[in-house]
Amino acid sequence: EMNDKTLRSGTVSFSGVEALLENVRNYGARSADSLGLTASGLFMDSAHFRMQFRESYADSLRGFQLAVRLSPFDLSSLNPALEPLASVRVLSGKLDTLRMNAIGREHLAHGKMKFYYSGLRSQLLEKGREEKSSFAMRLKNFAANHFIIRRSNLSEPGEVFYERDTEKSIFNYWVKMILSGIISSTGIKSNHVMDKRYFKALKQYDVPAIPETEP
Repeated sequence: EMNDKTLRSGTVSFSGVEALLENVRNYGARSADSLGLTASGLFMDSAHFRMQFRESYADSLRGFQLAVRLSPFDLSSLNPALEPLASVRVLSGKLDTLRMNAIGREHLAHGKMKFYYSGLRSQLLEKGREEKSSFAMRLKNFAANHFIIRRSNLSEPGEVFYERDTEKSIFNYWVKMILSGIISSTGIKSNHVMDKRYFKALKQYDVPAIPETEP
């Protein structure tokens, strides 16, 4: 994906993927029928992942359930995506657990994530690049590592919330859902802020609340 601000592209890679697609229909679907996808493989050449996707053919809101699991890995493996897309570099950190259960609809997604990690240190970059840092950027890095971003999170689930860009693919939607859970789990945006945005979006799109999920 290309970032309009940094003018750089970030890549989220998957390899060795094995997938099972079930119950594919374009006619004759019954009310209880759902499209199903189960996949596993290697994420960013570093962590084993497993995901399950289910979407009901009868849901007028085009709702789907997405569950994602990741094995432990070094968080600096995320840098090829984080640096150009978020202007953030992970200097150190170890993921212990990532488990997400969320429900996505046509316009928005909501759910829960367990993103438990330790020893996180990060660096904010100037437009996705490591250049000579200004005093203001050094101050931002100090504040981020000491007051904003949690160094460790071993027990507090994060909120998943994302408003879909309908011009982009369903795979982009899935990745942004996962990133939103990481953002709330690390303290970049609090669960309270994510919840406020979620309830505001419900009113904006005039849609019913999404059922609560357990990570």
